[in-house]
Amino acid sequence: MHAMFMSCVELSKGDKMLEVGFGSGILLAYAYEVVGKEGKVVGIEVVPETYEFGVQNLKKTGYATKVKTVLGDGSKGLPKEAPFDKIIVSAAAPKVFDAWVDQLKPGGRLAVPVGEWCGYQELILIKKSKEGWVQTEKLGPVSFVPLILPEKR
Repeated sequence: MHAMFMSCVELSKGDKMLEVGFGSGILLAYAYEVVGKEGKVVGIEVVPETYEFGVQNLKKTGYATKVKTVLGDGSKGLPKEAPFDKIIVSAAAPKVFDAWVDQLKPGGRLAVPVGEWCGYQELILIKKSKEGWVQTEKLGPVSFVPLILPEKR
């Protein structure tokens, strides 16, 4: 799935990328290898224990100083760091949140699994044109853990 995410958003050298729900941190490390020093990789995680787990993994592997991690509500994106060339959501969201689309640069791409936990989920790719219009493409069924929203913790 990590390779599919990076491929469908067309992650490339120099991109500024946000991962919502970074979990173990492994996709942040992979993304850094693609975007390089010229780019920026940021991850946001809402669960404090998961956040610490991911940060410790990044420290053990030498990526903690190469990527930025934030403890917070990923459904709101990360306005202080926006705009982003690419956004990857690594958990099934109940919908595509406006904040993600708003924080996407013109020409940017967003990949997000949308659907219910233990129900049907679809991987959605959103492309924002240079003019700012949004195109949505369904890439097929997937199965992810649910995006945890602060009010549901």
